[in-house]
Amino acid sequence: MNRRNILKCFALLSFSGVSTKLLANDPSYEKNDIEVLKKIHHSSVSPKDFGAVGDGKANDTIAVLKMIDYAVSHSLSIDLRGGPWKISNTIDFTDIKEISCDWTGRFIVDPVNFDSNCSYVVTLGSPDSSFRSRRANNLCINGLLCIVSTSKKKKLNGLFIKGSLLKIDAIRVIGFNGEGVNISATWDSSFVSISTEDCGNTEYYQFSINRYGDTSNCLFIGRLQCERANHKCFSIECIRSVINTIHAERTIILIDDEKNKKIPSKLNYVNVKIDVGNTTINQIFHDVSKKSKYKKSSVLLNIDHGSIKDVQMNDSVISTSFGRFSEYINISARSWFFSGNQITNNVISNPKILQDITVINDTKIQYGKINNLSLGAGCSGSYFLNVNIAGINTIPDTVESCYFQACVFECEYDAIINRDSLKKNIESKKIIFNDCRYI
Repeated sequence: MNRRNILKCFALLSFSGVSTKLLANDPSYEKNDIEVLKKIHHSSVSPKDFGAVGDGKANDTIAVLKMIDYAVSHSLSIDLRGGPWKISNTIDFTDIKEISCDWTGRFIVDPVNFDSNCSYVVTLGSPDSSFRSRRANNLCINGLLCIVSTSKKKKLNGLFIKGSLLKIDAIRVIGFNGEGVNISATWDSSFVSISTEDCGNTEYYQFSINRYGDTSNCLFIGRLQCERANHKCFSIECIRSVINTIHAERTIILIDDEKNKKIPSKLNYVNVKIDVGNTTINQIFHDVSKKSKYKKSSVLLNIDHGSIKDVQMNDSVISTSFGRFSEYINISARSWFFSGNQITNNVISNPKILQDITVINDTKIQYGKINNLSLGAGCSGSYFLNVNIAGINTIPDTVESCYFQACVFECEYDAIINRDSLKKNIESKKIIFNDCRYI
């Protein structure tokens, strides 16, 4: 093979992505040239190498499954570009080590005609085995892995992930009556972008990170989108992780009674759950769709030895029942209720609480604005610095050692102390006001 033909081969492979099947029919190429091209080309395989049509209409399931079997047995990567691929059975990528993909290579699914092996369309790791077994390890996804459901007539879940040492560029899952993305017992992995839209129901979250019998830990997520979720928006349970930004807009709340919830806010349903340890979340936006019959999103927010900041949840009622030595920065919410004896040594900086907040043990609130403040039963060691407080509601007799320093109250001082319980606490110095203003 002469130098000119070698350069011609590499140019075609690098810039045009021409299939060796097409080149095999080109009379301008010598037989030896084609053999070299095949060796270069077959570091990856495509569904079209196994007979897939790739028009989004023909059923390409068999071709995709054959491609996976061949790739695993020959230690090859997979190239999903050049679809879309309509599928009717679960696609398991657990043993694959590299996938190249983009929007053209999306999977299209009709749940009504889908034969699920495990209630998921695509799996990276098995949802039917323990956290130790059938894990997707050392997998790279280059580009966008996308799964689209064309119907919600039947419950079906999108993508399941269980593994470690994963490097994933982008995921997008759309339109499922069930989970969009479920990340379970996943460790030491990075995700640049995860996008879910129009998924979820009253039972399953649109997006979730779960313990799955162990923990999900040491994760990095650059961007998480949970758009137009149906009731269950997102749930995050992980440790030792960093989540940069969460955009959870226009959640539709379907019911207001899940019958089995006992949370500090007294709401009987949950739309968002954050239960993390030694974890940082840098930004959240979450609101309720104007189309939603119910207008209050119920949020569980528990952070242990971690931090969360720049949170806009003006439609949300937050409940916190656990958390130690954590920091909450720039939190905006409708209401926020703390309850339980597992809360201590937390700092809330610059909150904006539109309605009510109930504070308990060893909580420091500095700066920001609170509409109505209540101190919970047995509240002890709470400290308020430079907070603008419109009014104080409940102050039980059991309060101990609460201190207000340089706060601004939008009410008369007499209106605060002329309540038997509060006056008694002030006289006994259980509550101290120092250098505060009353307007």
